[in-house]
Amino acid sequence: MNKLDKFIVEQVLQTSEAEKLTILLGKVDDVPCIAKISRLPLPDFNINGKLPLSVHEQLDANDIYSWGSGKVDENASVYIECIMPATDTHIAKYKEAQRFVVRETPEMYTNTVKPYIETQRGDRIDWVRGILFQGVEADRVLFRDDQFVLLPNSKWDQQNVNNMSMLALVVQTDIPSIRDLTSAHIPLLEHIKSKSSEVISSKWNVPESQLKVFFHYHPTFYHLHVHIVHINNEQNDFGRSLLVDSVIDMLDSKPIKDHTLTYFMSENHKLYNLLFP
Repeated sequence: MNKLDKFIVEQVLQTSEAEKLTILLGKVDDVPCIAKISRLPLPDFNINGKLPLSVHEQLDANDIYSWGSGKVDENASVYIECIMPATDTHIAKYKEAQRFVVRETPEMYTNTVKPYIETQRGDRIDWVRGILFQGVEADRVLFRDDQFVLLPNSKWDQQNVNNMSMLALVVQTDIPSIRDLTSAHIPLLEHIKSKSSEVISSKWNVPESQLKVFFHYHPTFYHLHVHIVHINNEQNDFGRSLLVDSVIDMLDSKPIKDHTLTYFMSENHKLYNLLFP
């Protein structure tokens, strides 16, 4: 994060007015780097008080990811997430592209998707192992037991509950995605949902009925995790999110690997090109 003053912009990968987000591709000392720059939520202003403008600050870092806050001009505070070195996979993920509806059958999963997922694990999820087993980001962890770890998403300031975004990382390391879930995992999913709701309710007084608890398929990284956001936190994930309750209902009939799953996918996604060469 402290090298961003050397960032040379090469390409604007994506701009979202709705999310007040711009994603840039560039280089820092000839190393490919992606910078995601977004507006921070407005703070609560104190009448007759000083205007609380932030200064550039690194908030945290984990492996190739780091994030912080800063200003792009006198009046615009922003949240910055940095990925360095950025791989071709990262670049393809954030580059704007046409999306398509994919209907993934059990056969497609077995023959194409599962082998692809195995190529996306290894050192790509070292940052997850760091949180689970090496004490990385320990000061941000809200709950930990032998089944999962709960912590706030790095982009949430932990102040405005309407923007709440949490991540529950499963401790078990051999569950890459929801495709690996069977009925034997139902108690795990119910535990994650109930315990996370209990922690959030205790700390922020947000009831379970105002929490969206869900998976992404396909996820950003292939280590099973659950997203938990406030119902008022609008997510740009239509077409790839499945509520945990819905997944539990699906598991009552058969394992997820035996279901056909329909989702949206960008043509830039490496898996899309494997499914539809």
